[in-house]
Amino acid sequence: MELDEVQVDDNNPNWNQPVWQSIEDLPEDWQAIANPELPALATVWKDQSAEVEPTPAFKTFMEQMVRRVAIETGVIERLYNIDEGITVLLIQHGIDEALIPFGKTDKPASRVVQLIRDQQNAVEALFDFVRRARRLSTSYIRELHQILTAHQTITDARMPDGRVTEIELVRGDWRKSNSMPLDGLPHAYCPPEHIAAEMDRLVALHSEHEKKGITADVEAAWLHHRFTQIHPFQDGNGRVARCLASLVFIQAHWFPLSIAEQKRDAYIDSLRTADAGDLRPLIDLFAESEKRAFVASLTLLNQVATEGRDTRAIVSVVADRISRQKREVNEQRCHQVEQYASDLLVQAHERFASVKRDIEAGLRGIAESHIWINEAPNKTETANWFGFQIVEAAKTFKYFANRQDFSSWIRLRIKVEHDTELLLSFHVPGYDFTGLLACTAIIFRREADASGGHVTVDLQTLTDSPFYFSYADEAEELLGRFQSWLGAVVKEALVYWQEAP
Repeated sequence: MELDEVQVDDNNPNWNQPVWQSIEDLPEDWQAIANPELPALATVWKDQSAEVEPTPAFKTFMEQMVRRVAIETGVIERLYNIDEGITVLLIQHGIDEALIPFGKTDKPASRVVQLIRDQQNAVEALFDFVRRARRLSTSYIRELHQILTAHQTITDARMPDGRVTEIELVRGDWRKSNSMPLDGLPHAYCPPEHIAAEMDRLVALHSEHEKKGITADVEAAWLHHRFTQIHPFQDGNGRVARCLASLVFIQAHWFPLSIAEQKRDAYIDSLRTADAGDLRPLIDLFAESEKRAFVASLTLLNQVATEGRDTRAIVSVVADRISRQKREVNEQRCHQVEQYASDLLVQAHERFASVKRDIEAGLRGIAESHIWINEAPNKTETANWFGFQIVEAAKTFKYFANRQDFSSWIRLRIKVEHDTELLLSFHVPGYDFTGLLACTAIIFRREADASGGHVTVDLQTLTDSPFYFSYADEAEELLGRFQSWLGAVVKEALVYWQEAP
């Protein structure tokens, strides 16, 4: 069942359908809820995708991404559970029953493979849909449901006596009964008699949004959420909803939506917030998926050269880059983003100085405090300090922190009872510097060791993802975005400092 829902026998006396309302269109000021980081990253990807996409590494990257999305969507819905190590094997080597040892899933391996392959077929069908320039329709949504549930024959239903039992699943057709969560709490899903009209309205509004140029992050979240509000199928609604969001991203020449099991609670919470009228958390959650994909894809050219998968392809790519004088363009882009990094370092220094003054004023006459602010601009002698901390943070976000091409940092050190350090590191995310930089916020404590030196303990990152910026950013917008991000970082850092043992 999708996110723990069941069908309801309409003769159930305990079923009280809450008041249902037709789906709402986007607000007129939808730009205010769009994710501010995505446009610049999307521009960088647009500028460089022509070089990345022909490579064997990108083909492998996309095949593995499709397999990841196919596996994740079933895990999110509790259709099955898979050991993390086996998940990695399936992503890398293909959906093969032979790769799943006994006991590594909660369902028979053959059954799990059937479900994953159905979901993989659905994601691949989305790319075919875009290649053929088809328009979204209710008939295509039904087609998606049939693909996703090709090997699913049953679903759950709550009977009048409260028991949950299994009933036959009808594929590709709207549900004929009401639906409610397994916990028994009613939800205002669309009544069966209005589903057809609501689905027509959903598709019509989506078509209008395409003409208006609604950004992909906003449209994907809106389409996903409004579809789940209608809940047109007996089962499979969450899987179809994520396919619809992926379709929007693929049409924008972005990447399929990927939501890991660790994000399930945040995903459900963001849907509930959207139910209350605020799409922003769902948009930001989807944006995190796209940001990871953008950054990963932009590092692939160097990976191709390193792995030596196809020498002729590498030579062709390099020759093409030189012939089109890309090197000069790239230098201009890198110079622009380096200047942005310098501006952000100044802004960070001002914010750290404000925190320093506040702490010193608050502790004056109460406790002795020693607070320092140090920084290292790019290409200075100390710019490569804090290698351990920066690498560990990058591992958390699963990318390579390239400090050879660019590295700068700023540190706020607070020595009051303990020795706490807040570090911002600016560096290249990946092996190739093509005009994209990342800033990570890291906090840790220093403790004395037996030799009289100090060791780093309790190292943490303070945000869910790095702060990405590029040559495609607008200076004023970037400074405002960084100010907001830095404010959240400082708040989390002060909580860490306050709660330190």
